[in-house]
Amino acid sequence: TATRPIRRPARISSPDLSLSRTRTRAHSSTVVLDLDKELIRHPDYDPSDPDKLYVAADREAYSWADARVEARFCAALADASLSRVVLDGTGTNVERQVRRMNQARRAGWYVKAIQVRVPVKTAIARAAMRKRGVSPKRVEAYQLKMADAMATAAAHADEVETIDVPFDDHDTLQVFHELAPPITGMYADVW
Repeated sequence: TATRPIRRPARISSPDLSLSRTRTRAHSSTVVLDLDKELIRHPDYDPSDPDKLYVAADREAYSWADARVEARFCAALADASLSRVVLDGTGTNVERQVRRMNQARRAGWYVKAIQVRVPVKTAIARAAMRKRGVSPKRVEAYQLKMADAMATAAAHADEVETIDVPFDDHDTLQVFHELAPPITGMYADVW
């Protein structure tokens, strides 16, 4: 009996990472790993000052959240009940991204890099709608890293997909805001 591969994306943001392997059962489940979601669980997280932990000089909270994502990522790779692992982030920590792609591949996953390419003006507008505002300067700084990050992801992925989002698509902005406000502001690439 032949089996069909089921894609198991593990997104690492603009270069999003997808992982999949051949499965014999139809059961499908997804786990989404997001450093931002972990950071809000940090004991020192303050909803009235959400950026405090992001800009802290010691980066202790960031390291704490990153370790939690890493542990969940390793557990997800070994979990046969999962059909998809999504790592949501900017993908600009290239060393970590490549290590995770290689680790996933060694564990039998198919790796897909997904870039959601959004004009900077739209990314800045989305960032302004986030509960934890992201400054235009920060969005632009990430945007400058995206070309290199995507090139690296493409070199290590089994498949690459770029999704272009229209420039002034008000309806898309509203949907992003309503469905996923914590992840909308960091997908920026100039085109």
